[in-house]
Amino acid sequence: MRSKSMELMLRIREYIESYFERYSSTPTVREIAGAMKIAVSSAHRYLVAMAEKDMVFYENGTLSTPKIKRMNPAVSPAAIVGSIPCGSPEEKEAQVEEYLPLSVSFFGKGDFYALRASGSSMVDAQIDDGDLVIIRQEQATAYRPGRRDRRCPHRRGQEHAEAALI
Repeated sequence: MRSKSMELMLRIREYIESYFERYSSTPTVREIAGAMKIAVSSAHRYLVAMAEKDMVFYENGTLSTPKIKRMNPAVSPAAIVGSIPCGSPEEKEAQVEEYLPLSVSFFGKGDFYALRASGSSMVDAQIDDGDLVIIRQEQATAYRPGRRDRRCPHRRGQEHAEAALI
């Protein structure tokens, strides 16, 4: 068996990590082979050799690297459920448009959803028309006049939502 090129192993690892940063997933063996201009079987043999050197890991069928593991890629899904007017209150029916993966390391764990801002009355809070507003659903807290550190897009029953300004 011929020895594997360390230079190619490093290029493969770099490709896997840059692919992950761009797409939040790792490439297939076929994609790695295409990017490195090698046969799929050669790419597979390189990945096996890299796994033996702890340059890559396979866990539950998912490819990873030490750098990707440090990135803590855990995510929570948040449904984009429409838009919210910035200004005059307006009741709207929620309809899921799509799901948005939210990084647990940035947002924490919880129940989230997202709304698209509509209008320009929130520009002082750095929320522009068309921005996505990420909202964490929480139990209601007592209203305190003068408190300005929370923005609440809706209140119903015993729950309220806290908007995250990102």
